[in-house]
Amino acid sequence: VCMMLAHGANTQGNLNFVLPTSCSGQNSCGDTSVIQHYDTPFSWYISRDSSTGYITIKLYRRDLQEYVVEVESRQNWQFDDAMDNNMVPVGIYLNSMVADWQGVYLWAGGSAPSTSPTQSPTSSPTEGPSSPPVVNLPDGAAALPLSQQSYDDGELILNYYTGATNPSLVSFEGNEMNGEPMPGGRFLAWGFTGQAWKDAGLESLNDRDWEMRFDFSFSSASNTGWNEYFYIMFNTAIAQVGQRCNVCMMLAHGANTQGNLNFVLPTSCSGQNSCGDTSVIQHYDTPFSWYISRDSSTGYITIKLYRRDLQEYVVEVESRQNWQFDDAMDNNMVPVGIYLNSMVADWQGVYLWAGGSAPSTSPTQSPTSSPTEGPSSPPVVNLPDGAAALPLSQQSYDDGELILNYYTGATNPSLVSFEGNEMNGEPMPGGRFLAWGFTGQAWKDAGLESLNDRDWEMRFDFSFSSASNTGWNEYFYIMFNTAIAQVGQRC
Repeated sequence: VCMMLAHGANTQGNLNFVLPTSCSGQNSCGDTSVIQHYDTPFSWYISRDSSTGYITIKLYRRDLQEYVVEVESRQNWQFDDAMDNNMVPVGIYLNSMVADWQGVYLWAGGSAPSTSPTQSPTSSPTEGPSSPPVVNLPDGAAALPLSQQSYDDGELILNYYTGATNPSLVSFEGNEMNGEPMPGGRFLAWGFTGQAWKDAGLESLNDRDWEMRFDFSFSSASNTGWNEYFYIMFNTAIAQVGQRCNVCMMLAHGANTQGNLNFVLPTSCSGQNSCGDTSVIQHYDTPFSWYISRDSSTGYITIKLYRRDLQEYVVEVESRQNWQFDDAMDNNMVPVGIYLNSMVADWQGVYLWAGGSAPSTSPTQSPTSSPTEGPSSPPVVNLPDGAAALPLSQQSYDDGELILNYYTGATNPSLVSFEGNEMNGEPMPGGRFLAWGFTGQAWKDAGLESLNDRDWEMRFDFSFSSASNTGWNEYFYIMFNTAIAQVGQRC
């Protein structure tokens, strides 16, 4: 499908436009004004309906919180069953232009914001009590894949309380990790290795601010009562990931005093170095998130517990000691680990980013706004639970899961540079003619093992830098199910 850029969208792919309204009902669209904006945060949403094979493509202005393009490709798109490094499910090509890519996200099902061009993405697409909680993250955030593949690669540690490996305590579904019902899943200690963090774009944990988020819930069907603490470990050798904590947060017992703590929330514990208020966390079938962040200037770590259903913080505490982390970001250590004793949790996602960008510390603050107000606030990523970020990193290229080609189909990684979890096109003319995409193996690692028999959706966040471009050129080329050597100037 060749979408508008300098030229109007052409008729390939049996198209039917919904937006812009000037093109509604047409099979092509010449309105290039919707995309010709420099230094503007855009997102492509690309989704497939498994019942028809049709693919819907939407262009979203994240600054305006509205769709500007929506088109359906009304043909039965089929994808290879072999989800490997030989094919790219969805690829992108720009000719004599370059883009900066802030993130690529992927999930099963269709959960983009409403098709209404004025609909804000901060609400779930389907309204009512069945709507899933929304993940709100800053641009550049990476999802650490909760998958069997991550465990097999040695980047997800799953241990028994003794520190011995024990993957039987959990099961995986999509990009979620669920504890086996009690008593089978008890005594799980787990976390991602330094190598996983490095793959996600954080190569050092001491000299920059960082933040991570664990989304979880306690299933009433899997648990038989509340037990002990919510154990949190920092900078732990993998064989030591077990029943231990640097900070023991409230669960059945109140939070203890380890880690030189100072509580802000709950208000009943404000200013104290421990907290006995367990009521804030003792809720089954409730979507929680731990936000854990480090201030590089002090080494202090802040821990917040967030109720995603209520959109408010219920715990905030600062550990006022200088936490240091290993410089070797490898599979021998776990920067942040979790342990539960005679309880199990279901984990819907783990996210990581440089800088501190969680919602405001106000307990009544909605997470749908950026934590710092004003024009400098970064656009927020709104995704359904279970969404995975495909890492825009040198490591992904080195692993053969990120294809970076010249227009001819020959590999050419010199057209881009990486910073954090972002991929930036080299300024014109150096970065022109880039064709790229993630392989089927990358999609499989993210939890999608078949693209034909289930609905799926992905999101590309990007912008056109005025400093890197010299004008608008040709089309925004989009490729489907393309052999890696054919990822080039095609759509």
